[in-house]
Amino acid sequence: MNASMTGSEKLEEFKNKGFELVGYAIRREKEYHMLDKDGRVLWSNDDCQHPLAIISVHPEEKEAPPIPVHKHSPVKRYIAAATIAVLAVTWFGLDQENRKIENEIAKTHEELVSLIAKEKSKNEALRASLLTELNACQVNAKQTMTSFVISKQKPVKGKAGQYTVTQADADAAMDMLATKNADCQQSYYDHLKTVR
Repeated sequence: MNASMTGSEKLEEFKNKGFELVGYAIRREKEYHMLDKDGRVLWSNDDCQHPLAIISVHPEEKEAPPIPVHKHSPVKRYIAAATIAVLAVTWFGLDQENRKIENEIAKTHEELVSLIAKEKSKNEALRASLLTELNACQVNAKQTMTSFVISKQKPVKGKAGQYTVTQADADAAMDMLATKNADCQQSYYDHLKTVR
């Protein structure tokens, strides 16, 4: 075969030698394409079509194996579609469940915050009440001491309107005040332990 022959001359020469046309191989740069004799693309890695060579089979030679064409069977398509549908439904169900759990967590958090605020308010009110009781107890202790001192007073001789108390009575009054204040403090701390 002469290298200067045109494509149609090459085709005629092959036909004269008994070759049968089964398709074309075309090439552009480094990309190859396979076409059947009707021009349909059997295999391609580009859309351009520049005829370069003739694919033929001599009648005496064994027929070349068919070019495998990748076809998806309908069953595989249905299985793929069903799998995608199942995955979509599962994802949607999991997403809904996740949202439900998130809503429950948010609701529980709000209830917990509200409960903590109520408990804190209740404890603060109880502490204030206990402090008021402590102050009242200490005032009562001072009044008791004052009443005791008044009951033990004796008028000073020669000084009208002045009174005196013996040192023993004054010490007893101070001891009474200290004891009562200690009882008030102990009661306050005992009740305060119950407050969180």
